[in-house]
Amino acid sequence: MAAIGRIRQRSGLLIIIVGVALAAFVLGDLLKNVGNGKMKYDPTVVGFINGEKISTNDFTIKVDESVDNFMRNQNKTTISSEERYNVQLQVWAQVESETVLHQQAEALGLIQDNGNDPKPSISMDEYADLLTGTKPHPFIVQNFRNQTTGNFDPSQVTRFLNSIEAGKNSQNPSDQEQALKSEKEWVMLEKYIKEDRLSTKYFNLISKAYFVPKTIAKAIYAEKNNSRSVRFVNVSYGLINDSSIVPTDANYQAYYDEHKNEFKSKEEARKVDYVAWNVRASESDIKDIEKNVSEIYQDLTKLDLKEIPGYVNRNSNNPYDSSWFKKGSLSPFIDSLAFGSAVGGILSPWQENNEYHMARILDMQMRPDSMRASHILISFAGAQNANEKITRTKIGASSLADSLLASLKANPMQFEAMASNLSDDPSKSKQGDLGWFADGAMVAAFNKVCVEGNVGDFKKVETPFGYHIVKVTGKKTPVKKVRIAIINIPIIFSQKTYELAFNEASQFVSRARNAASFDSVSVNMALNVSHSNDLDKMANGIMGISDSRKIIQWLFDEKRELNEVSDVFDFSNVVVVALYNELTPKGIRPLDEKLKEFIKVLVIRDLKAEKLMKQYASLKDLNSIAIKAKSKIDTMDFLTFGTYSLQNYGPEPNVQGTMFSSKLQTLVGPIKGDQGIYFFIIDKETIAPVQKGSYEFVSQQEKSLFDQRLRKDYNNSNDALKSLIDISKIKDFRQYYY
Repeated sequence: MAAIGRIRQRSGLLIIIVGVALAAFVLGDLLKNVGNGKMKYDPTVVGFINGEKISTNDFTIKVDESVDNFMRNQNKTTISSEERYNVQLQVWAQVESETVLHQQAEALGLIQDNGNDPKPSISMDEYADLLTGTKPHPFIVQNFRNQTTGNFDPSQVTRFLNSIEAGKNSQNPSDQEQALKSEKEWVMLEKYIKEDRLSTKYFNLISKAYFVPKTIAKAIYAEKNNSRSVRFVNVSYGLINDSSIVPTDANYQAYYDEHKNEFKSKEEARKVDYVAWNVRASESDIKDIEKNVSEIYQDLTKLDLKEIPGYVNRNSNNPYDSSWFKKGSLSPFIDSLAFGSAVGGILSPWQENNEYHMARILDMQMRPDSMRASHILISFAGAQNANEKITRTKIGASSLADSLLASLKANPMQFEAMASNLSDDPSKSKQGDLGWFADGAMVAAFNKVCVEGNVGDFKKVETPFGYHIVKVTGKKTPVKKVRIAIINIPIIFSQKTYELAFNEASQFVSRARNAASFDSVSVNMALNVSHSNDLDKMANGIMGISDSRKIIQWLFDEKRELNEVSDVFDFSNVVVVALYNELTPKGIRPLDEKLKEFIKVLVIRDLKAEKLMKQYASLKDLNSIAIKAKSKIDTMDFLTFGTYSLQNYGPEPNVQGTMFSSKLQTLVGPIKGDQGIYFFIIDKETIAPVQKGSYEFVSQQEKSLFDQRLRKDYNNSNDALKSLIDISKIKDFRQYYY
């Protein structure tokens, strides 16, 4: 089903494949620590959400499944530690959303134990209605339509589910394999439909509860449509030099007291200072590498072409790539040279991306850039990806393929029927059609048959998957391509160079055991100290150091003490020594020296405002004020209460609000703003025409805006769900696992 592919991309919460190896490994180690009395938490629990236990095992399974989805959607075979970490963060956010929503839904009676799902969900009758009832889910409607009328056909849903059961009970191994795959995908779709239905019901309740009375609608209409024409002068804070303002402790305290809630932290944060030794190839390393490059290049010039692939595999940082390359697809350093060379030509060493490279042309052909083919796969016991229930021998598979090929040559029209009924490949559902594919996308033998065959030809070919009867159905116009063997030799540091850096870091640690000595020793050794501020316990690492999560784990260890210096951390091409030197506690931050430095510019701004307001208080007209401030009189002819900013000066909420509470034709000011102090005169006010009726159109607009905040994607958390999560009691133990 086409829907399944799209569901995978949205799967987020739809995590159902069991994979527990990593969990077992992690738990085994953690349980040992519990036995030794080193831990104060249950390693089988990754957290609690409003008292509900989140199982470590279940969470790990969800992370692994999401990693699989990520790699599949990104067409990747591996995932970096940073990518996996980001997936883990997303899964935790999804678990929070799902858990809180289910708790709310259960309290409201929107879900129940239905005897089919592992936890309360929508009723089975409601689910059935979403599949074949009067209000089917949009995904179901989209993918089960009558091909003739284009209308939703509930009987197709029933037939599809019946086909899964029939396939599972089939004696044909290929049918069984396809049925099990379809069943697994259907379970994912089923979970998505149920979760989507639940979230829709819950947020519809919130939406229906939102109402804008006439009085409020009338006020909103006035805010948006009543306008004022205003003349104003900005007296810039830039008139006073910052250096002339020296805030006192009392000034800082006054500002802090007024803005205290702006300095509230949801989580504890810590700061780390660190020294890093980037390990790079030394001059001696480079000389050794260049000598090696020269020797390999000499060998490459003398080898027979048939010997080169093996030589590449033994001497290059990358394996031999037998792909065919068209012009423009090679490195710009060699693209033109390669297509100007003859077979056997050699391209001398060049340096690119911190590697030395050299190459030799092995072949040159005119080849199609892409092809289309259909096939019938006859697999056998032991073949790659063969269904375990296939008992056919290799000889038997070859004999059957020969028989089919002979039959097709006699009657080519039966190919599609044979592919549908006899092929052991999933493409049987498309009568064997593989669609268009790039030259080199298929295994070598299959690709060779397609390149060399003519459109309409039938060919038998053996691959690791079994025997194929291939029908070439399309080929693009051939273009010139080269097969080239490229040897890459990275410019990397030697073990000796690494040991020198590690030893220097170790010497630093032996001398710098607290904050004071950390700074003094770094100066004496001419080392740069870097900083990474406001780190929380789930940060991925420190600034500038990739995959440095283990520094965060060290930083937030329960036994870690302020001003403690770490041992040497090793991150493959960099070694690091860290200092834990600052703690920002959860809650409202105290007014310390760090916070004073942070708010200094704002305190100075307020002191400038006080000074300017005294200097300009005696002036009685805008022209005199503008002249003294070396400014000008600005005008805005249509200023509403909802106007975002003052023209030329940006948002000035305090000033703009005052403009709407002041009398006409009166000089008002000075008013403190963000960019300066302001004086203004309201010249006129325009009242929007009174609307007949109940201002229902305003209510509808406000309702629509409110609903938009509820319609955000469930997995990304809408505003209502975020608010519920914010007030939830959440205990998060992930820092011990990741």
